[in-house]
Amino acid sequence: MKNKFKDFDISLVFILGIVVLVNIISVFYFFRLDLTDGRIYSLSDASKKIVAGLDDKVIVKCFFSSELPPEMKSIPRQIKDNLDEYKTYSNGNLEYEFIDQTSEEFSKQIMDYQLPSAQVQMLEKDEFKVKRIFMGMVILYEDKKEIIPFIQQGDIPAIEYEITSRIKKLATDKLPSIGILSGFGCAQPEEIRTVLQVLSSQYVVDQVTADTNSLKTDRINTLLIISPKENFTQEALSAIDKFIMSGGKAAFFVDKTSINLQMQNASDLNLNLDSLMMAYGVKVNNDLIGDKQAGIITVRQQKGFFTIANPVKYPFLPHITDMDRSSPVTQKIEAVDLYFASSLDTTFSNGKNIELKVLARTSSETFIQSGNYNIMADRDIEDYTFGSEKLPVIALLKGSFQSYFNSSEKSLETRIAVSGDADFFQENKFGSQENISLFLNLVDWLTADEALISIRSKNITQRPLDKVEDGDKTIIKWLNIALIPVLIAAMGILRWRKNRNRKDFSLKK
Repeated sequence: MKNKFKDFDISLVFILGIVVLVNIISVFYFFRLDLTDGRIYSLSDASKKIVAGLDDKVIVKCFFSSELPPEMKSIPRQIKDNLDEYKTYSNGNLEYEFIDQTSEEFSKQIMDYQLPSAQVQMLEKDEFKVKRIFMGMVILYEDKKEIIPFIQQGDIPAIEYEITSRIKKLATDKLPSIGILSGFGCAQPEEIRTVLQVLSSQYVVDQVTADTNSLKTDRINTLLIISPKENFTQEALSAIDKFIMSGGKAAFFVDKTSINLQMQNASDLNLNLDSLMMAYGVKVNNDLIGDKQAGIITVRQQKGFFTIANPVKYPFLPHITDMDRSSPVTQKIEAVDLYFASSLDTTFSNGKNIELKVLARTSSETFIQSGNYNIMADRDIEDYTFGSEKLPVIALLKGSFQSYFNSSEKSLETRIAVSGDADFFQENKFGSQENISLFLNLVDWLTADEALISIRSKNITQRPLDKVEDGDKTIIKWLNIALIPVLIAAMGILRWRKNRNRKDFSLKK
């Protein structure tokens, strides 16, 4: 017995020694094992590379209130874990501090940096009280600063992108410039407010006009043409063509139908921009795509004296899941929801010696309307006649492009993106955060900043349930109800029979 206790004591000493040794090693060597899909709890290689390349100190100041609602208490700890990893890979060039809320420094710096607060209800001694809390961060580099004003639980999955993009912005001498084309019925800033806000955190964003003075590569790197509704002048087309010939990148987000939802009708938009795009290798067709894999709208129907709201699948809101997974733009985007989209004709790229990649396609069950449109939501989606062709809706082109105005002229090596839908990222129209991410990824690809794509996209993961037929649903339902009780009953019967058949081998006196 004594030997057993002695062996136990020795084993306990060994275990404690190993634990102490591991803790000592962890002080000097950072290590994190992240088994999650997409490695969402560890830094991406792009973030590590950016902080490793810092040539001066970055100071991160965190202003978190000490008393927080239960759903927000884990945020400071998660931020600290992230910053520990940033610090490890920064070669000593990143430091962070959490400012104590009770200190005078906290109040002073909150005012200096103009960090906003929020009022929350908190339960204290069986009574709800309204308290003012702060959840902000300030990133300092040389004489510049970037502010993340208020962090909520929903911001945590994207916090790496927020921190890394701001560090990159601070440490970059000259930011790439994005030009948003104005005029010709193009989208107004308020129509793309959300994406403009994100773009402005990473790029210099300006509205530009279609003239040779504005469209110069030494002024802007990338031109975004979003939802034009009017024909371009020849001077404007020439300015766009010259910009691309000189190596400027461009994105064409084009709607080829004008939709009136109140009247529930659609009409063609015929744009002379088509001729320019055809010269580069792709054209947006004058049609409207219907897809059996579609989004849902609410249709109001009159039933006697009552109005009933019925959710129905609407084919003109295609739910796109067929993405090119080899492209960093869509590699980790599960799906996007388009809004009255048109198909692309990619045959114009044949023989042009350019690289064309179809980024997104419809499902195999689609149909096309052209000329005469019927967008009434008065039919069940099963009543439409679907074909079996997957239609391209977004494409990327890379190479040296032929000028529309001079067929013998070739552009410098550049990039072009074309989408048959200009609405999927606009206000009150995008269906999910992935729509926004796809648009931003396209802009990053155009500016060749693919590092940001990998950071932004790594947390986007949907796990939709597979479609189950009605008969299978009934079987699964009854299995869930009956299977466990039947198993428990069977185990009870087996145990009862085992006990009944057991023989008594006990010794009798």
